[in-house]
Amino acid sequence: MYNLEAMEGVVCKKLPKSQVMFEVTAQPEEVANAEIRALGKLGAGIELKGFRKGKAPADMVRRHIGEERLFQEACFLLMDEKYAQIVKEFNVRTAGQPKVEVKKMAKGNPLVFTVTVAVYPEVTLPDYKDIARSLKKERMPVMVTDDEVKGALEWIAQSRRKEALVSRAAKQGDLVEINFESRIGGVKMDGGESRSHPFIVGKSKFADGFDAHIEGMEPGAEKEFSLRISPEHGRAEIRGKPVDFKVKMNAVYEITLPELDDAFAQSLGKFENAAALARNIKENLQQEKEAQEKETFRSVLAKAIAARTQAEIADILIDEETDKMFSEMTHGLRERGLDLDGYLASVKKTKEEFRTEVRPQAETRVKIALALGEIAKKEHITVSPEEVNEQALRILEKRDESVRRMDMDLLSRYVSGIIRNEKVFALLENA
Repeated sequence: MYNLEAMEGVVCKKLPKSQVMFEVTAQPEEVANAEIRALGKLGAGIELKGFRKGKAPADMVRRHIGEERLFQEACFLLMDEKYAQIVKEFNVRTAGQPKVEVKKMAKGNPLVFTVTVAVYPEVTLPDYKDIARSLKKERMPVMVTDDEVKGALEWIAQSRRKEALVSRAAKQGDLVEINFESRIGGVKMDGGESRSHPFIVGKSKFADGFDAHIEGMEPGAEKEFSLRISPEHGRAEIRGKPVDFKVKMNAVYEITLPELDDAFAQSLGKFENAAALARNIKENLQQEKEAQEKETFRSVLAKAIAARTQAEIADILIDEETDKMFSEMTHGLRERGLDLDGYLASVKKTKEEFRTEVRPQAETRVKIALALGEIAKKEHITVSPEEVNEQALRILEKRDESVRRMDMDLLSRYVSGIIRNEKVFALLENA
């Protein structure tokens, strides 16, 4: 993998878990030369009396800095330079920051230190085309049902509904606003209270039987009742438990939906009639379902290839992917108005427990990335600068100012990876 004689004074040793250790010996004359460079670097920022900043004589700067500090700075500078040279000469694909350990650092003696770094592993691929062909046989054609089209039309109608405040008892299909409290064993539930809470009677998600108690309530009416929560409820901590509700009806609105006729279709855009609108909806649903099925197939295919790919992955790569998953989850919670600490408390997990739980997923994601990269290399799949620039510009046009200010090199690498993976999947889908 590496040219073990790439540099004089450097011994390369392969370690388990895709790590490499370099033992480096720098002779005293190399350290002395590094002192000259360190002196120039430090002197550039020093201003001594009678001289402009960075213009003082070298011997005065040396006395100002002190021999011990200058020697240490020279050694650190030389270690940085040696590491950069090692990466280049040994053609090392590093993963994460190196660990440097000084073995000997004394004036007039060789500088001896080790650099241990995680590297991207050697990847042994399975017959990925055979895997793709096998999975393709299991793909089912995507179909859009009449009920799905009907549901989409009803959603559009709901979005254009009219609401009229009425002074009668609530019934199925009405929009109501209520104040409510919910308690378990006399203790108020976390998030179990709201004022002027709106929902459509018959479509709430409180608890089975809740809407039946709301029906018949007039504005100003109050009511108390108990319900046992379903064992399949989304909140694990209240499943199967009896909950006491206290409700006050604030307002009742009668909803009027538009007729799904030709006039309604024409009001939405350039549709000749209701049939044309239905056809358009069906086409859009077909495209959405095909896109979803495609993503699902690619996910299954990538995991199947990764499961049979051999690679000794460095822990740091899995740690970094775990950090990324943590960040993605935090961002997703924030977009929903939630925070990570609150979520972890609700599922009764610590951050470390969550990291341990998602670590296998992180390892799979790393393996998928390595496998796709190796397939691209084996199949000579490349991405041109023009392709990257075109895609990057599209991303920048659609994002906010913070994205436009992001590091362009980072964005280019991100976009290049997306385009490369798209080409890899296209190859596999046509295998």
